[in-house]
Amino acid sequence: MSDRPLDPTFAAAFDGAARIYAENFEALIGIVHPVETRPFPPGVWQHFRNRRKWYRTTDEFYVLQGDPEGVIRAIRATDAGPHQVIDVIGADPALDDPVYRAAGYLLDGVEMLMDRPITMSDREASVDPGVVSTLTSMQIDKLNEVWNNGRTANDYRPMLPAHNTAAGLVQRFIEVDGEPAAYGRAIVVDRNALLTDVNTFPSFRRRGLGRIIMLALQNGLAQAGATRVVLTATEMGLPLYEQLGYRTRGQVRIYVSDDEN
Repeated sequence: MSDRPLDPTFAAAFDGAARIYAENFEALIGIVHPVETRPFPPGVWQHFRNRRKWYRTTDEFYVLQGDPEGVIRAIRATDAGPHQVIDVIGADPALDDPVYRAAGYLLDGVEMLMDRPITMSDREASVDPGVVSTLTSMQIDKLNEVWNNGRTANDYRPMLPAHNTAAGLVQRFIEVDGEPAAYGRAIVVDRNALLTDVNTFPSFRRRGLGRIIMLALQNGLAQAGATRVVLTATEMGLPLYEQLGYRTRGQVRIYVSDDEN
């Protein structure tokens, strides 16, 4: 983890859910490449130069709703590259939308920031015997192929052998007839977990595999000593997460820039 001073604004937002979202994502990215620490004003958290995606992103920023002009000034005062992603976290971050749009940023997605406690019930829950936690080299290669779905920008590989042994990482995988069917992972920092990258691949949807993966991940987090888990939910995943006891704490609006910014 980085040794930047903890921004009290970020630390307090949504009972710390925003901090867990940003800080644990930094730890997750740090598994595969170094994380660069740079100082930013309160409410702006930049945790890595983003070469992890299929698009040409150079930098990603996690920020709080409420001062979009200040965020844009802070970003432009850095040596950030031209292809930026800004994750705006807030109760209603759409209020900041006009400023980001006027500055040339386009809305790329909206997700719900959710959390729930990890309990003894999670520790005691039975886990489907078809779920595995360590992937073979062949499984890793196949998972990357279906996950990338033909996208090759940045030579992005979402799964690497390093994920099998990374400290604090909990991952679960289901294979059906030798093909990747579902995957998810979470990372624990100081008993707080960020759960992310839950995928049931198209050919295997509507079989309940997403629920199986989630129950297995929550069991793994309990075994790892986590007491709270945070995630972001797309519209597709929201019903499942609500059924599993997650509550909505806020919203994340994701903006992307182009070469003109």
